[in-house]
Amino acid sequence: MSKQPEQSLSQRFQDLTPHQRQILVEAMRAKAKTAIAPIPRYDHSAFIPQSYTQRRLWFLFRITPDSAMYNMPECARLTGPIELEHFNGAFNDVLERHSSLRTVFTDTEHGPAQTILPVTNQAVEVVQAPFAEGDPNREERVTQMLTDLSNRSFDLENGPLVRMTLIRVGEHLHYLVVNMHHIISDGWSTGVFVADFSECYRARVENRPHRLKPLAIEFADFVRWQQEHMTSARLDTLRRFWRDRLAGVEPLRLPFDRTPTSAVTDRGGYRYVHFDAQTTARLKVLAEQWGATVFMALLAAFKGLLHLYSMQEDITVGVPVAGRTHPSTEDLIGFFANTAVIRTNLGGSPTFKELTERVRNSSLDAFEQEDTPVEMLVEMLQPERPPGRNPLFQVMFILQNTRKPALSLPQIDIKLLAAGSTSVKFDMLFEFAESGEGLTGWLGYRMDLFDEGTMTRFADAFTKLVLAVCEFPDKPLNQIDIPTNPPLEAQDFNDDLEIIPQIRRPRFG
Repeated sequence: MSKQPEQSLSQRFQDLTPHQRQILVEAMRAKAKTAIAPIPRYDHSAFIPQSYTQRRLWFLFRITPDSAMYNMPECARLTGPIELEHFNGAFNDVLERHSSLRTVFTDTEHGPAQTILPVTNQAVEVVQAPFAEGDPNREERVTQMLTDLSNRSFDLENGPLVRMTLIRVGEHLHYLVVNMHHIISDGWSTGVFVADFSECYRARVENRPHRLKPLAIEFADFVRWQQEHMTSARLDTLRRFWRDRLAGVEPLRLPFDRTPTSAVTDRGGYRYVHFDAQTTARLKVLAEQWGATVFMALLAAFKGLLHLYSMQEDITVGVPVAGRTHPSTEDLIGFFANTAVIRTNLGGSPTFKELTERVRNSSLDAFEQEDTPVEMLVEMLQPERPPGRNPLFQVMFILQNTRKPALSLPQIDIKLLAAGSTSVKFDMLFEFAESGEGLTGWLGYRMDLFDEGTMTRFADAFTKLVLAVCEFPDKPLNQIDIPTNPPLEAQDFNDDLEIIPQIRRPRFG
């Protein structure tokens, strides 16, 4: 009997069911993490460098120190008896546990540095609401207070860079704002903060020690370790990898109502998008058939719409990644998050199936080197820097696939609220999250660049496109009836922020 040729790993992977693929990938990631040597503890009594990602925010702070663009507020309504002494105690327990929350920043003769401040008592701010609990305009007035608190700027040189504020409306009714600057935190970190604060508060109410396991390292240890691993040989490898994949990246031609310039601010607007459970299930089935994920299918649809608007075949989008490739970092608060730059060619009139497969391949390719700080990419590649725009990508796409721990406090009913910050850090940002009701998302945009009507039509077009490709996945995208108008051409850009004369064809007819 002749021996059958051995299947390649990729062929065997394709033969697995979607569930088996997920189990295999998670097992490989876990094995890879356990194989990594532990991060050592370093001496932080002298110089502590800033991480690659922190340096960018430090640079921006020195230019616009009053900006709230990188605030990270979380808001909630608390109904029940709050024990303020325990609230203060639990807050300071978390500050003592995570040295990143006691960090400030400066320039030194050795370069940009961060300094860990000693443990001191920081009180939770308590603000008395200037209205009664029964005020008919309470919600509107609370929303304004949450927005004002969320948009207070931080002093990165002197701190503190985290605030916890309670708005007291009644004896058993408070509104909570937890606000951190991005230079010391990220999305994963907010979940760590919530989980740790919940445990510390409960422990104080129950008069017992908290049950949090000791942290193996501090964020500053990770920074030193990361920089030691960026050897010249490693940098040469990364430079070759990314130059090959990002050479010649051009800025996206988006449907601007006003020209991008250096005067553009982060003032943002939002449009909501929802796909019901049936559409979400259909998208999942298609993605699984093609060896992809729902994230990849949604990103493919988004890139398809950007292609239809811009008529560009080369579409590059930024996608956030956790940046926690070492197991010791999972319980830390700090700025680990990074951005994967995903570039996909849409030439040749692809179908949705073909485009999803291309996005799958370009995504996996980018994720291979997800530990490359995007700031380092900009330094290495030195791409064109259009005024007021990010150099490598101008739009961000997010699918929240991790469930944050819920704030849990004894005898208190908690309802999460939309955060008060209205900043948008990119020309355009799409963010989705999945629930039992389907996929819900919002399109964020810079109001200095786009009118509300333009973004309403863009969001509607995305909805129509997803519904269309779910029904006709083998139909070329350019044959799907999603009317768009030509984008503002790059040569029309100038140095002044001005309204472009409305002589172009109306969008969507």
